[in-house]
Amino acid sequence: MNKEQSLAAKVGVVLGIIIILVIAFESGVFNGKGLSQLPGAGGTSQNNNQAGSQYANPVGTFWIYQNNYDGIVTSNSIGTGAGFQFYALRGGSYIPLGGDWASYTQVETTAADNGVIYAVPTIGSEASFYFDAAKTAQANQAITGITYKDITGDGEPEFVCAVSLNQVAPPVQGYPTLTLVGFWYYNAIDDGVAISHPEDIQASRASQANYVEWSLSCNYPDALAFYKVQVKFDTTSTSDAKVTNVEVPTVGNVAGSAMHYWYDSSYQYFEYTIGTGTLGDCAYMTWQQNAPAKQYVAATITTGLISANVTATYTMFALDFDGSTYAITDNVVFYVLD
Repeated sequence: MNKEQSLAAKVGVVLGIIIILVIAFESGVFNGKGLSQLPGAGGTSQNNNQAGSQYANPVGTFWIYQNNYDGIVTSNSIGTGAGFQFYALRGGSYIPLGGDWASYTQVETTAADNGVIYAVPTIGSEASFYFDAAKTAQANQAITGITYKDITGDGEPEFVCAVSLNQVAPPVQGYPTLTLVGFWYYNAIDDGVAISHPEDIQASRASQANYVEWSLSCNYPDALAFYKVQVKFDTTSTSDAKVTNVEVPTVGNVAGSAMHYWYDSSYQYFEYTIGTGTLGDCAYMTWQQNAPAKQYVAATITTGLISANVTATYTMFALDFDGSTYAITDNVVFYVLD
């Protein structure tokens, strides 16, 4: 081969390589678009990284397990005293899906559910529990929100937990499963919460600050739901008696000037309110395991210029497990000597 032929051959080889490179770039081999088509790439496509492949299909059959525990002594199971009932929202109505507290609930979902069902905390006929919404929400990634409204049609609101099925692991075999964990408080009302009865106080005819050591006691690790604290006087004059401050559980010391004040023809009232008077937005005071049974709800009351006895009535407006109001009350008399 002479020099001219050799040069032509080399040029041909170079041109051939250039053509191959152009074809490769056009097919996407070097920018990653065609790697899945190469031998040895395993045939894995980007679609397997989407929700449809790494999570179970949210439409179909699911097995929902549940475990329910004491919200204070969290190692204690509450058995079948309370648990979740499940619903689907379809056509503007909530459709019952069942709820087995001891085993599992087989739930059938449709495309209309958008991968969401609703778990309603429900207590047994002989049980007396509060639902611990905050702790339950923290313990369950699948719970995306908790509201308080009536979806069962009984006219009474209940806690409603929105449960997402869009990130449930695909099953190795059988149906995809999800386990929910619920936390509950034992009800202090049912276990006999009691208020102290401080002695009556002798008042002078000059201004005098009086510490009234009201307290609430419970001998078990329980909780008490409440929404209002009130101190009422059987006089309409703040010159006779007024609240200087009061200890509100979960809040701390509240000044009398920060309380709602009002009066009628016979009484004056100092009130501090939390929420709207429902279990959905009230406060919960708790008695922890191995903690003192007594919790103070004391008040400092200023008296002065009184010429006759004045009765101070302390009332905590609590809520029972069914949302009904339960009043815990005591009287202390400020008396004057002739």
